[in-house]
Amino acid sequence: MQNRARKIFLKIWLAQINQAAKTCYKKSNPWILLLLLLSSAGWLLSLKAPTGSLAPCSRPLSFTILANKAGLIFPSMFKLERLAYGIAEVEGFYSSFNPKYPGGSRAYRNHNPGNLRSSPFQVGTLDAFAVFKSDEIGFFALKWDLLNKALGKTTTGLGPNSTLTDLIKKWAPVSDNNDPAGYLQKLVGFSGLPASTKLKELLE
Repeated sequence: MQNRARKIFLKIWLAQINQAAKTCYKKSNPWILLLLLLSSAGWLLSLKAPTGSLAPCSRPLSFTILANKAGLIFPSMFKLERLAYGIAEVEGFYSSFNPKYPGGSRAYRNHNPGNLRSSPFQVGTLDAFAVFKSDEIGFFALKWDLLNKALGKTTTGLGPNSTLTDLIKKWAPVSDNNDPAGYLQKLVGFSGLPASTKLKELLE
């Protein structure tokens, strides 16, 4: 089972590298290169995960399991990756193997682990949420969105000095029937990142 899991992770990782490289070529943006490196390292490290957990799944992803159980062994440059997987967990990126979601959760069906409303990488929209061609592109889009928020390049008002607390107030607002405090508590638990973490720290 563990060898099969590693092969699947490797296949997904290669697909993610291919998509990121194409995007980088089209947009000639150095920040996409940074995201490419972060994604590459994250997937390679996840190949060594001691669990057989695969994304999408109905339990914590192997990346967050490693972060929490192995004493947060990842250097700070992987904080963006950890945050993305933490968000996917809180958003409920569950496959059809979860008995509560016979057909998989909305995030799973849309290949949208972050439940993004819109993205330059989407291929469509369903029920006001972006739809992506694959899980790999969906995860890439999530990390791309977080990267731009950390750089202050969105209309949310978030920037380098904003904290995770500030991020979640925008990400899961009360006005959209969310519980920002509860969301943040779960995110901190899954990602291992303190609520006071500044977004610029995700890029260090």
